[in-house]
Amino acid sequence: MRVQRIEWIVLSALSLLSLALQAAFTTADFQGADAVTHLEFARQGQDFSYWLDPTAFNGNYFPMGYGSFLALMMKFSGGSTVPVQILQLALGVGLAWLAWIMLRPLGSLIRVLTFTTIAFSPAVIAMSSQNGYEIILAFCIMSALTVSLLIRDHRIFTPKGRKSGLIYVGLALGLGALFQFKILVLIPVLLFILWNQSIKSRIWFLAISIAPTAMWALRNKYVLDTWNPSSTNSGMSLWLGNNWDATNGELLVKPPPLPPQFSSFYEASLNFLITQPEKAYGLQLRKIGRLLEPNYLYPQWKIIPGQEVLIQYVLIGMSAFTVLLFAAFLFGRLWVSPPQIPPVGFQALLVTVFFTMQLPFLAEQRYTGPVVPIALTVAIPTLIYLARRWKGSLALPPRSGV
Repeated sequence: MRVQRIEWIVLSALSLLSLALQAAFTTADFQGADAVTHLEFARQGQDFSYWLDPTAFNGNYFPMGYGSFLALMMKFSGGSTVPVQILQLALGVGLAWLAWIMLRPLGSLIRVLTFTTIAFSPAVIAMSSQNGYEIILAFCIMSALTVSLLIRDHRIFTPKGRKSGLIYVGLALGLGALFQFKILVLIPVLLFILWNQSIKSRIWFLAISIAPTAMWALRNKYVLDTWNPSSTNSGMSLWLGNNWDATNGELLVKPPPLPPQFSSFYEASLNFLITQPEKAYGLQLRKIGRLLEPNYLYPQWKIIPGQEVLIQYVLIGMSAFTVLLFAAFLFGRLWVSPPQIPPVGFQALLVTVFFTMQLPFLAEQRYTGPVVPIALTVAIPTLIYLARRWKGSLALPPRSGV
């Protein structure tokens, strides 16, 4: 009991320190990659008629989720972004607590160390302190995964609790899809985790998870005469990530124009992949490298000379070490299973699917940020298990996990 109390005190203190550090990186003008666009959506979206305007969200070029979220928050705050910024900082700390819940069966050392790593993760700080949807997407994905793992363990929830949990998982994934439609590819992963539930429960999960995008598709049919629930920038994103002029799939200020012999960006991108396998393969490798780069931090304050370079070296080292540990788990899982390695296979599967989903499209480091906290729930336990094996004192974990 005393040990548990000490752990709670330590985690509470770490939470406050994490909030303070995230706040230190937050700017008053709420900057971000698409901050100007998002704030314009928020300003116009405070009028309900905007959501029925064909030109809304640049003609549905941008996902409607984050702009609508900002509009609702700012409408009730009198136009201030401060409540949004506070909420995003809280979500950043919330990711660490979700990891603690997820890894509770693995022992105090693993869960506290993982909590600490996520609470002070550069990716979390970057997501929570900037104007962007990534921190909300991260919370939707990680909370859906955490609750799914709890539901899978029949000892934790009552039947009524499992039903409520399934509703939450479906809503978290479905609402997250309004911020980034591509995350619906995670449905099979969560279904795999929930496979020990009844067929009726799984059908309920599927129905709830697609309901938000189905409602947006209905709006698009009414306003734009199309049933497509996704934003229209997917074609451009695919083209930016797969064209003759691309070097590493980065965002270009002046994208190459669509060649006249093609009718769509999808067709031109597919033609590039099929007819230029050598260049396409090299491009995919460079995109993998770009997606694995750390989320760099650039503080407005200065403490020591040359701190920018020092911070970058530290972030590169942390990122490389995390990738190596995650890869060690994946390759180790091919040969052995728990208890020789930590039972975090579901987490590794979700991260791998999410990461692979990004490869065909435009590549930016921030796109993989939402699953970095989940990747850390694989990397840190793997580190502890490796250390224990080297010491010859591997402790047996519980039966759950894959």
